[in-house]
Amino acid sequence: MCWMEARQLGLTYVRQARAVLKSLDRNNLNDEELELLNFFNGCLIYEEMLRSVVSDDATDFTNMLSWPEPDSVGPLLPASPHAWTGVSQTVLRLFGKSIALCRKSRSRWRQNDGTSYRILQGAMKDIEEATIVEEALLAIDIQDQNDPGQVTDESRELHDATEAYRLSSLLQLYETFPDLIARRIPDLTDADGSTIWESWVAPLALHVTSILERIPSGRLRCIQPLLCLCAGTGLRFDTKVPLGSGAYNYVLNGEPGLSPSSPLNPDMDFPFLEAGISEASIKTSRARQFIMQRLDQLELTLPPKPIGVAKQLLRAVWSAYDTEIDSTRRTHWLDVMSYTGLHSLFG
Repeated sequence: MCWMEARQLGLTYVRQARAVLKSLDRNNLNDEELELLNFFNGCLIYEEMLRSVVSDDATDFTNMLSWPEPDSVGPLLPASPHAWTGVSQTVLRLFGKSIALCRKSRSRWRQNDGTSYRILQGAMKDIEEATIVEEALLAIDIQDQNDPGQVTDESRELHDATEAYRLSSLLQLYETFPDLIARRIPDLTDADGSTIWESWVAPLALHVTSILERIPSGRLRCIQPLLCLCAGTGLRFDTKVPLGSGAYNYVLNGEPGLSPSSPLNPDMDFPFLEAGISEASIKTSRARQFIMQRLDQLELTLPPKPIGVAKQLLRAVWSAYDTEIDSTRRTHWLDVMSYTGLHSLFG
């Protein structure tokens, strides 16, 4: 439905599918039927995970927040992909729950101008829940194939995509709940949280972007847009920089002619460094350019309307970020999505 109208989420059909699958009695199913049930349950996890980013329905929120953390954690092999979801169902569940927690938290602060005991109590509960999800994500070990002879391009790309979803889940939690970082490394805290962002959030966003660079644009296409969006939300400049104009107003002035995937070259980057632009800002600019170029490529091979919305949203988020440099106020990308109405199924 979103292929025809970007904001159509098909929530009614997802809820009907959920009800049908829950009504089936596993005890009365044979092995072949159980295999089919597991397949469709896996499909439902993926569909619900996508909607965790955009659905405001209370029932959907309750369902996603009720998803259990894995009973046990350890090596997670992505060698046998689900026929639809691709990456590990465990990681997709944790991603969906992470985003749902972030959206619940941001919604609470948007709807309450002041603070009260009830609001603060709810915020503390959100942090407690986020801590549980964070610990589950940190405990998961996504391993490569043990036998080098069995490693294929497909298995390597699937490994990278699974790891990107795991790290994107953590990225969203850290953007929304900086207390998680402060609890682990108290020395990173400061008055406005900028040190936390520059020392922890931004490097994680750049790392997710580097993983996406290893996945060709023509492979695992349907699961890339959401990863691009998540990585892009962590790309802030650390200081004021001269930005480009027109279509390139989100990167450094003069940057579009450079390759976004090329390593830092002292000769090539000398004009930027001479101008007092930090290495972190150069990396951020190139990461932004790569993310937008990858979305441009996906827009040509996937239904274009949702991809177009993702590009508009990222431009709006980056514009908001760039007006806040050296300011103590930090815009959250979920707030931008709420204010602009720029949402779709990004997968």
